Amino acid sequence: MFNLELRKLLECTKEEKLSCLPLIDKLIELAKEARYNGALSLEERIPDFDDYLLKMGITLIVDGCSPEDNNAILETLIINSGKTGVGLLRQMIIRDGVLAIQAGYNPGLIAKKLNAYLGEDLILELGR
Repeated sequence: MFNLELRKLLECTKEEKLSCLPLIDKLIELAKEARYNGALSLEERIPDFDDYLLKMGITLIVDGCSPEDNNAILETLIINSGKTGVGLLRQMIIRDGVLAIQAGYNPGLIAKKLNAYLGEDLILELGR
């Protein structure tokens, strides 16, 4: 069942969605690194992250947090941020990307999962 209330909170303009492309690309890059070098290899990248949620999610992976606890912590941070629109969209992309990295998903699958936040029209327009 779709959460229509969440959909309303995630409404963004095309330009706002386009602003999320570097974030999606960064998460795919991290997924590739984790897949080929192991999740612990991400530890040295953590200080470079500007986004607190991304920093927290990757830190939790490196620290050996369970996927369930990581999800619960990230969701709590998202809920308490009070963000809507593109801010919430970015947080949802980060949460899904971090959890997919932790699960060891193929980077190509992660790309499909995260690009879905852009919507079908934009995916087709960009060839993603």
